[in-house]
Order: sequence, then C-alpha cells, then structure tokens
Amino acid sequence: MSNHEADQPTVEADLLCWRSRADDVAALLKHLGLVHADILGYSLAGGVALQTVIRHPELARKLVVVSAPCKSDGWYAEVLTGMRSINAEIAKTWIGSPMLASAVTPFLDAPMPEAK
Repeated sequence: MSNHEADQPTVEADLLCWRSRADDVAALLKHLGLVHADILGYSLAGGVALQTVIRHPELARKLVVVSAPCKSDGWYAEVLTGMRSINAEIAKTWIGSPMLASAVTPFLDAPMPEAK
C-alpha cells in the first residue's frame, strides 16, 4: 500500500491516502451506477470507508467501520516497521497464498448488486 512504502509515514500522508482511496471508491460506485450503498471497511479500509462517506455522503446509505485505527502511536514499533517494509515486490509474493485466497475468495462468489 502506498502509505506503507514511505520511510516515515505521517498522519498527513495517511489522510491523503485515505482520501485518495475514498475518491477511488466513490468513482467506482458512480461508474457501477450504485447509489445509497452500504459501505463497510475493515482495518485500513475502515478509514477509507469513513472518508468515502465524509467526502461523498450522497453515495452512502449506511456505514460500518470495523477495527479501524485512528492513530498509529499506540501500535508496536515492530508492526509499524513491518508495514513500512511492504512494497510491490513483497506484495507479489502473496499471489496464490492462503492469506490472499482467504481475503479474496468470499468476494468472488458474491452476487453483483443491480444498478438502480
């Protein structure tokens, strides 16, 4: 993830990342013709979901934020170091892994909502 690639991520960089990703979510919802969507985000995506609703309230019907951080100063230093080490090359090693499969598989069989 782009905000984890920086040597010293800042709150401002994280907010910009969340805002940018929120705008991407909004663009996708608009492209799919989905309005008044129920938006759920877990972990980092919780921040994205929250920013999506703050920035584009007309697209949301409900918001659910699960286990999303609001600050990083309470995290273990080792966790932050690990997050900073993630880059595109490392992410490529996850392809075909049980971790990725368990994260993606539930969505592959999910029905696509019809546009209204």
